Amino acid sequence: MELSPICSSTAPIFTGSASGGASRGIRKIAPTLVRTPGSVIGVSPLVVLTIAVLFGAGLATVATKVVAARHTPATAIGLAGMLGREAVVRTPLAPLGEVYVEGALWQAQANNGRADVGDTVIVRGVDGLLLHVEPAPADVHSTEGAVQ
Repeated sequence: MELSPICSSTAPIFTGSASGGASRGIRKIAPTLVRTPGSVIGVSPLVVLTIAVLFGAGLATVATKVVAARHTPATAIGLAGMLGREAVVRTPLAPLGEVYVEGALWQAQANNGRADVGDTVIVRGVDGLLLHVEPAPADVHSTEGAVQ
């Protein structure tokens, strides 16, 4: 009984007979990354180059983002980061009401009496989820969250 090649992979191919001559008929096909003269198996150099360039570009993009993130200054987050921020009054502060700060509505209390809708105030303190605010100086006019 004669054995014939089944596939052209890197596995050994038996070409001998089943009666014991198989051990002499084993030959291995060495895998190559790039096609060489006389080789049937291989990868096109253009495919290898394209994958290498795409991988290098992706790696360079990630490395650039990591370096940029490492060089950005640390920002205060949480309630302590609210101090000094500008807010826009959404409901009249007499003395309690709501203000719009950093994309969110907060309960606020005006320290100096009253503030009307659309006024800009500055956060001066935080007590739990209540912001203590004061009217902003005349030269500060925030349009973030202003009611139209």
